[in-house]
Amino acid sequence: ASFSPDDPVRAVDGMIWAADGVCRPFSANASGTVPADGAAIIVLTTLPAQAKPTVNSSALEPFTAPSPFQPPVHTAHPSPSHSQSPPTSPPGSGSPGRPPLPAYATIDGVGVNNDGRRKSSFSQPSEQGQVEVLRLALQDARKHASEIDYAEA
Repeated sequence: ASFSPDDPVRAVDGMIWAADGVCRPFSANASGTVPADGAAIIVLTTLPAQAKPTVNSSALEPFTAPSPFQPPVHTAHPSPSHSQSPPTSPPGSGSPGRPPLPAYATIDGVGVNNDGRRKSSFSQPSEQGQVEVLRLALQDARKHASEIDYAEA
C-alpha cells in the first residue's frame, strides 16, 4: 500500500491494508487494517511487597478517537505554581519531591510464545498459538479465565 497525508491509501493485493479503507476488527467482513498515528507512554515499576494497588478510575479521562480528517484535540493540564513548594512523598513512593504516580493497572502474569511455522500468515498468529500464550499468562498469574473481566485486543 502507498499512503501519505495528502493521498488516500491504495490497497495492494496480498498486503494487510483494507481494500475499502475501513478497519473492522472482529467482523466477518474485515478485509485488513488502515494506517493511523498514535502515541502512548506506559510507565512500569515494581510495587512494594506489602502494597495493595488501587485503580484510580477518577483520574482516567474519557477519550474519543478523533476523525481521521480532523487534528486531535489536546487537553492542557494546569501545572503547579512555581511559588508553591513541591509536594513531598514518603520514601519509596515516588521521586524525591514528587507524589507517586497512580496505578491504573497491575500486571499479574505474562506469557510469551512463538508460532513458528504454525501461524496463519507472516502477520497473523495462529489461533492455537494465541490460546497457548493466554494459558501461559493465566498460569503465571495463578488465575482462572473466569476471573478475567477485561481484555484489550
